[in-house]
Amino acid sequence: MLKPDQIWSIDALDGEWASIEVGDGQIVRMPRWVLPQGAREGDVYRVRQEVGVGRSVVTIVVDAEERARRLARSKGQLGRKSGNDRGGDITL
Repeated sequence: MLKPDQIWSIDALDGEWASIEVGDGQIVRMPRWVLPQGAREGDVYRVRQEVGVGRSVVTIVVDAEERARRLARSKGQLGRKSGNDRGGDITL
């Protein structure tokens, strides 16, 4: 049985461990060896799982289009000013 694809993004790499944001925004930790060779923070992957009796096959593939979409969305958010943004110095 083929399960629906998930999107994973690498939140952080710490030694032999990776913190992964899964599709629903939850962060999970897993051994770094599970990821493709050369994996870096910020990488986005499409993950497919095929489940059968006595086995599970997981395929993790770079999703460059999803990464580009996320970067474009982030740039758009950074470029917007809020309605009360007057710019200038901060007075404490």
